[in-house]
Amino acid sequence: MREVQEKRKVLPPGDYLSYALIGNSETIRRRLTAYEAAGLQELMLIFPDATHLDTIRRFAREFIA
Repeated sequence: MREVQEKRKVLPPGDYLSYALIGNSETIRRRLTAYEAAGLQELMLIFPDATHLDTIRRFAREFIA
């Protein structure tokens, strides 16, 4: 629980669940599709655990192929 609270500190204020890419692969895919449909052309990602490259590699494999 403490780890989750620490990671939330890097998120902007507000209802982050309404805009963040949090969840399983299908949830994230739906959110990305909605952003694209809304005309979004650029997206800035922040990986709270960026020092763990497996997380970034997994995201790249699943969503940037």
